Amino acid sequence: MRSLRFRLIAWSTLLLMAGLGASSAIVYWGLSRALYAWVEPALKARASDAKHHLVVRDGRIMIRDADEEGDSDSSDEDMRQTVYSRVWNASGNVIRVSHPILHLPSVSVMSSFIPRAVKEGRIERTLGPIQVLLIRLPASGPPAGVLEVGASTSTLTHTLSLLRKLMLVVAPLILLIVIAGSWILISRALSPLDRLGKDAMAIETRNLSQGIGIPRTGDEVERLARVLDAMLKRLDAGFERERQFTADASHELRTPLAIIRGELDIAARANEPLTPETLAAVSYEVDRMRSLVHSLLDLSRSDAGGIRLHREPVRLDELANAVVEQSEPLAQEAGVSLRIERREPITVSGDEARLIQVALNLIDNAIRYTPRGGQVSVTVTAAPTAAKVPETGEAIFEVVDTGQGITAEQLPRVFERFYRADSSRTSRGTGLGLSIARAIAEAHKGRIDIESTPGKGTTARLVLPLIPV
Repeated sequence: MRSLRFRLIAWSTLLLMAGLGASSAIVYWGLSRALYAWVEPALKARASDAKHHLVVRDGRIMIRDADEEGDSDSSDEDMRQTVYSRVWNASGNVIRVSHPILHLPSVSVMSSFIPRAVKEGRIERTLGPIQVLLIRLPASGPPAGVLEVGASTSTLTHTLSLLRKLMLVVAPLILLIVIAGSWILISRALSPLDRLGKDAMAIETRNLSQGIGIPRTGDEVERLARVLDAMLKRLDAGFERERQFTADASHELRTPLAIIRGELDIAARANEPLTPETLAAVSYEVDRMRSLVHSLLDLSRSDAGGIRLHREPVRLDELANAVVEQSEPLAQEAGVSLRIERREPITVSGDEARLIQVALNLIDNAIRYTPRGGQVSVTVTAAPTAAKVPETGEAIFEVVDTGQGITAEQLPRVFERFYRADSSRTSRGTGLGLSIARAIAEAHKGRIDIESTPGKGTTARLVLPLIPV
């Protein structure tokens, strides 16, 4: 597999070659047109000047003022060296040659064009390095002869030839310089990526926290490194949560197993049948383990995005009445007053069994951590915006207690798995209830909000999308 460095250099070289080729062609074409632009005007000027010194009489061409013609030509030395004129009579014989130049076309070659020039009146030809213009004399009437004017382009051809050779020499040198420069610059630009790759290869699950070195380049490479470093930190945090979760789950399972084993050992040493008290203790711990296993299964499905919901319209006010009645014995046993403060007829779309699970968890927590003589109240309302735009409103199931409250430092952690705000909360529950409740709420496109003031109580809200009744 070709490296990124090779591909970048190859593409830059190809683009440079295309650019050099196009620019060279444009320069050569433009210079060629510029150099040859003087030829046609020079031929016309020479022909016009020669005509002034020619007289046609009785079908014959006569030359007058020959010295004057030479004087007029002396004003342009370059033209004298590159442009010539030659006069032919109608029989194909040369009458006069003015300013002969190198590579002057031979009489035998040019004589073959005279009849055609006489017939057509004007023809142009390129003979090697000479560009020739033949004009019949006179332009109208019986022909008396032909005026031949020509210009040598050998200097122009030589100049363009030198330009081609120069381009053929310079272009490869430029390519070599650019390839070498590209290799150096691209290597320097990609060196931070090489270091990132080496750092990434050295990272394992055991040392995710060390991160990767962030190059201070101030460009896309530094931004990529920061993104990768942040991703590694998130992965490390996730692995740490999994490790903590495994340790906590093991601890929670070990406790009831130890109790069961202890009860059975006592019964075995006593060599007596199991008493109802022992069976009750074992049954309680088995139920606790079963609840923990079910909770762990729910969390596992939540992590995999697999909480299945059997959605249907659910009257949240009727659901609140049912869970309050179901929780009443627990409240009486704890000496806590449980009542419904307010119920509005509100309908949501959701899984009724799962919503009951969330509501029971919120009420159970409120009762559990409210001291004897305290109060727990439940309200079901719609968000204030629902009155104006019911389709976008929110249904709120709120549980308010007068319990001990949660400190500001502990509040962000209440949704963590197996977390309890203080040691007094280890006697009951698994520490997974709120984690499962939040997962169920999020599966319903909702959320759970918790506000608390230490010493005054806690407010927990289940917020769901509202369906108008």
